[in-house]
Formats: sequence, structure tokens, C-alpha cells
Amino acid sequence: MSKDNDYTLASLELSQAQEVIPGADQEMYLKALKEKESSMFKFSQFTERGKNEALGPDKDFAHDGFGTYEDKFSERPIIGELPTYDEIYKDESMQYILPNRTSVRRVVLSKSTLCIGAEYDLTRRVLGDKIPLDEIDGIYLSPHDETSFFIDTIQDGYNSGRKYHFRPPSDTLHAWVEGIRFQTDDYQARKFSTTKWFRTKAKKLYELSVMQSVVATLIMLNFVAIAAESQLQPDEKGDLYKRMRQVDVAFTIFFTLEICLNGFAHWLRPFLTNGWNLLDIVVVSFSLINLLRIDALSFMQPTRAFRIFRLAGRITELRKIVHSVGQALFPMANALFIGLIITCIFAILGTEFYSERDQKNFGTFSRSFYSLCMVTAFQQWDTQIPIFREDKSIDFGVLIYLVLLVFVLVWVMLQVVVATLLDNFVSATTRTYQEESISRLDQAETMNIDTGGLEALCSEVLKLFDTSDQLSRGIKKIFHKLDFDRLGRLDYWKMKEGLKKIHLKKTIEITEEDYNILIENGKASFQDRTVNLPQFERIIRKQLKMHVQRDLTDVMAMVEDTVEMRVLMSSHRILHINDPTEYVKKIREEKSVFLRDIDLFKRQLHADIDRLISLQGTLIKRTASMANSVSQENFQIAHLNDFESNELFLRAEKTDRDLEELTGAIRDLGSSVQGNVQVASLASDILKKFASPDTPGPPGTPPPVGGQRGLEGGGVDAPQDGKIGTFSAIWDSHVNASSPPPPGGSPPAASPTG
Repeated sequence: MSKDNDYTLASLELSQAQEVIPGADQEMYLKALKEKESSMFKFSQFTERGKNEALGPDKDFAHDGFGTYEDKFSERPIIGELPTYDEIYKDESMQYILPNRTSVRRVVLSKSTLCIGAEYDLTRRVLGDKIPLDEIDGIYLSPHDETSFFIDTIQDGYNSGRKYHFRPPSDTLHAWVEGIRFQTDDYQARKFSTTKWFRTKAKKLYELSVMQSVVATLIMLNFVAIAAESQLQPDEKGDLYKRMRQVDVAFTIFFTLEICLNGFAHWLRPFLTNGWNLLDIVVVSFSLINLLRIDALSFMQPTRAFRIFRLAGRITELRKIVHSVGQALFPMANALFIGLIITCIFAILGTEFYSERDQKNFGTFSRSFYSLCMVTAFQQWDTQIPIFREDKSIDFGVLIYLVLLVFVLVWVMLQVVVATLLDNFVSATTRTYQEESISRLDQAETMNIDTGGLEALCSEVLKLFDTSDQLSRGIKKIFHKLDFDRLGRLDYWKMKEGLKKIHLKKTIEITEEDYNILIENGKASFQDRTVNLPQFERIIRKQLKMHVQRDLTDVMAMVEDTVEMRVLMSSHRILHINDPTEYVKKIREEKSVFLRDIDLFKRQLHADIDRLISLQGTLIKRTASMANSVSQENFQIAHLNDFESNELFLRAEKTDRDLEELTGAIRDLGSSVQGNVQVASLASDILKKFASPDTPGPPGTPPPVGGQRGLEGGGVDAPQDGKIGTFSAIWDSHVNASSPPPPGGSPPAASPTG
């Protein structure tokens, strides 16, 4: 059985054990099963990566990238997943045709999108690409074979006007085309309906700062009017009472219209999940009931005073305080519950011990409970509680009973309740401050310049890896997400289109200027301004480092009042800055190695030239000697017998072969020398760019080496004695000398250059 199956069985055992095994045994068994499940989960993750790597480098798209525990707590993965089965309308594997290749992908049609699965995804869950249905511009069959269909998208949309080509099985082709058309028409009708348009306008109107200010002002005026009515107590038959009733009706109508506008603008779930909206509904409902003037519900009229609480939802600082108090009440309720239990215990004891002596205060449980509440409020003990007997002596039993009650409830539990309230209030306030700090940091990131436009991606990536190896897998996963046509290269347009599709809090829209910053104006890319996977990984790692440096600067500005944090942030900034001394040292080491290689190359070049000239001299001499010998032998051949003439011919042929082999060797050596001369000239040009031997250039440029002398000026010294200058003449002389002499002619004379 595989480890993946073991992990599944461990999860199943864990769920079953929670229902079957009772008591303490269940706790121990569940603990062991959770440890087993955790270990199996880790192995399952490793196995998934191992399976991806086993596909080979051409098919391993690192779909397991960023598969750490941190990713489980993120809002959503940066590389999306296919819809779940309850959201799927159609699901089938089909051919996805690209301009340069065709692959089989899982295609899923949901209520709002057409999703394309990732290539070589063993889990069949990773999202490769998607087409929002509201951005489909057209869907039609292929005019060539009618076995496939095309989908056009709008130019300024999610897919930047790309055309998609699919070939499903022949028996489902028309079902797919009709299904996509139906879902597209239905979704576009719902999204672009008149109601949707009015709802968008209403939301913009309601969220205007002017609108919120008017509502807050009217809430305060209504509270003042209610307070004035309570103070003046006007006669119901008088004019003042009628005017105040009219004012109250006007306020109620306005608040009703306001909550209706809010509900229409944020329909439905966003409206009902907001606690402040629920408070508004309750308060306005009570106000509407009061307008009916029903005698049985007259007790609800004072609820108009609660309208002032609606003001807390409009003023930021009030909302923070109310929110913090609300979060602190629930933990405080636990301490209050314990105090209530202790009070009930003392009330039962008081009823049992003192009911016959004092029926008024301890006759029943309720009377004892009320008396103890009076005691904890430090009311009159001597007149209400029977501490003194009739003979004026002290009843120490009652005294100890009451003192113990005060000590437990007032001096212990009350402090616990207050401490719990303060602790949770401070924690809630701290969380609110942290949320504001994150918002301020995000705002500061948007104000940074020359960032390359990847701030949102860097912020999310920093949460999703533990080790450098995990980061490399995650970067590889992002690269293959952007490289949709599998060419192994990314350019500006592929990166711009792909980054929009990564799931982040803020959509990334890079410009050509941002792309130039990322590739360092071509230094970090190929000549055609494209990048491969290693270059892309170096770019992302550099951007992550720069993002951390910018965040340190922004956070340091946010904690200026805290000396310790400012010093700590300053130290981190210094540690992240490159040391120029180390940089200069590295450049000088590279310079010394470069100079040593150039010196060895010069020596080898001179040795090759000397050897070539020596071989050419030998060749010229042997050629002249052979030519004279051949001429003399041809002159004497008529006087030789057949045996001797055949032997001479064989010797002549052997000599010609030796001569051809020597000529070929010299020709190859000459080509090698010419290539070395070109390399030396190129090295000389490189050396000319150095400013001086002791002063390193700016970062990113080679160090100066050996002054500005080239082959012509002596930087890489040219061969002395005119050896290169005489090479062409020697070669011409050799070619002329090696040419066969004309019949009956005389041997060629040796060139004077030789």
C-alpha cells in the first residue's frame, strides 16, 4: 500500500475515532492519529513533488510549488485551482491547441468562467488559465474542419484579446459550443442587467463621504430632539407635542429610506453579514412600530434613544472602541459566569445555615442571592444582615461567611473580570492598530518608485516558503504559469498578461518601464529582451530582497517614536546593503585572474606563430629540393630501364602525398593562428575599456586591465620581427612553390620572402 493511501486511511481513522472511542482513551488515541496524519501529510507533499520531478525536466512544471503549511493559512493560493464539483456545469478532457503545440487539458465550465487545467498536473486541480464568460466576444466552429471551436475575448479584458482554440471529442463538440453560449448569455444578462447598473450607482452614492456626513448629522440632531422631548414633557394636546411628533416622523422616514438604499446597494449577503446594518434594522424597525401608535407596544417608544448607537458605525474612532469592547465582552463572560456560580453557591449555603434565623434575608434562595448582591455592593451590614446577636455580641460565623464572600467575589473574581476585559480590549485595539499599520504599509508600497511593479507578488510570496529550495520550486511554478505557449522564454507581453492572472490582493499591471527595470535594461535578459527560467528566478529573488529593504525603510518611518525598534530596523537595513569594500575586493580578484589568462594566451600565441614560420621555412626548402630532384629525374627518365622508372614514379607519388599532408597541417595551423589573432584582438578591445589598473569601475562593468594597449599598441603584444606581417607572403610563396611544374619547365624559384 502506498504512502498516499496511508495518509487517506489515517484521515479516515481520525474521523471515525472521534465518534466511537469515548473519554480519556479517545484523547490519547486522537493525539496519536493526528501525529500519524501529520507525518503522512508531509510525506504526501514530498511524494507529489517526487512524482512531478519524475516526469522529467521538460514536464516538471513544479505544480507542488509553495506547498508549505503557510499556504494553508493564506487567503487563497496565488496559482488558482479548478472549481469544485458543485460549481461545475461541464467537465471534460480535450485538446487545447496553441500556435506551436497541442496538449490535452482538463476543461471545466462553471457559472462564471471557462477554466483550463494545468499541463502535466497529476492532481488535476491546478488552474492553468481561465476565460471569464462576461469577456467572451464570440464562439464559433473552425471554418476548416468543423471538428474544433474558437473563443474570442475582448481586447482590454482578463486575457488581453487572446484567441483560444479547443478540439473536444466529436460527439460532444456541439454540446460544448451550445453550453458555453448559453452560460455566457445567462451570465452576461445577470451581470449587465439594469438592476445591476442601478445597484452600482446606488453603492457609489451611499459610500460618498458627503452622504455619510449627512446621515451622522441627522442621527445627532434626532438624539437632541429626543432628549429635548424628554426634558420638556409637552402636552399631547399642545402644538409643541404635534411639532415634535412631526419631526420624529420625518427622522424615521429618512432613516428608513437610508437603510433601504444601503440594503439595495449591498444586496444581499454583504448587507446582512455587517453587524452595524443589523443594528440599524432593529432600531429603525422599533421606530416604525412606534409610528403605529399601538397601546400594547407603547413600551417600545423609549427605544428611539438607541438611534444614537448608529452613529458609531459612521465615525471611525467610535467604531474602533465599540468593536474592541464587543470583542472583549465574550472572553469576559467566562469570568462573569464563574463569579455567578460562586455567588449561587454562597446563596445556597446562606439559605441552609441562616434561613430560620433571618427569613427576611435568607429565607429562600432568591432572597439569599439578593442579600449577597447587597453585601458585595457594600450596603448596610449592621441593619440588614444578622451579624450581631440580640445581646449585641458578634456572630463570627455570619461575619466569616460574609468576609469570605467579599474576598472571593470582590477582591478576586472582580479583578479577574476587569483584567480579562482590559486584556482583551487591549488585544482588540492592538489588532486594529496592526490592521491600520498593514494598510499604511501597503499605501507606502504604492508610493515607492522604480520597483518593477511586483510589490504585490513579493508581499505574498514572502509568506509561502520556508527554504530556498521551496522558493525555487514556487518561482518555477510561476514561470510556467506565465509561459503559456511553452517556449521557455518570457517577454514583456507574456509577463504582462500572465501577472494579471495571479491571485493577489491587488492585480499587477506592469508597464514597459517596469519591465525594463526588471531586466535591468537588457543586462538580465537575452539580446531579444526575453528571459528564461534561471534569469526569471534571479529577477524574482532580487525583487524579493529589494522589497524587504523597502519595507524596512517604511516600517522604520512608522516606528520613529520607538527607539529600540528604530535601532533594530536600522541594523537590518545595514546588513542588507551590499558592502562596497567586498565588492572592490571581488573585482580585483577577477581582474588578476583575467590578466593571468591573457598572459598565458599571449605566450601560446607567440609559440604557435614561431612554430608556423619554422614549418613554412622547412616546407619551402623541401619544396624547392623536391622540384629540382623531380626535374632532374624527369630529364634522366628516358635513359632508365622499366624497373628503375617505376621505382622513381612510386617515390615521386609518395613525396607528393607527404607534401600534401604537410600542406594540410600547415593550413590547419594557419587557420588556428588566425582565429587566435582575432581572439587576441577582441581581448585587446576589452582591455581598452578599462580605465586604470587600480581603480575599479562602477558596479556591473569589468575591471580595468593592463592600460589601453591592444595588439597594435602592445597591450597584448603583437609578435616581434614582423612574424604576422610576413605570414601572408610566406603562404603565397608556399602555394606557388607547391604547385606542380609545367611539363618540361624548370622548378620554381624560392620566394625571397622565405
